[in-house]
Amino acid sequence: MILTKNPYDPKEYEQIGHYFDVAVFTSSFQSDLAVLTTSFKPGNLEEYEAMMMRHYHLLYAKMVKKMQDEGIDGLFNLRFHTEVLYAGAVMIYVSADKVKKK
Repeated sequence: MILTKNPYDPKEYEQIGHYFDVAVFTSSFQSDLAVLTTSFKPGNLEEYEAMMMRHYHLLYAKMVKKMQDEGIDGLFNLRFHTEVLYAGAVMIYVSADKVKKK
């Protein structure tokens, strides 16, 4: 199983479609207030960094499971995108080319 941002070699792999997945998540209201009240001090975005990392790993695990379920050999041209929907709500989406070995 390969996950890479690089393009695939058409001599080795056949594209079988496009892959797209998304995760939308939010921090707790209490956490948002804590960040808001301290947001003007340097180095205090640890809560959001931890939240992003946790959900990135959840999305990655979901991707691997989908690949196994669908019998996909790799995701090439893989891109992760992040959008802030509003304070405390973030969307991470991923796009790629699904491939199978020839």
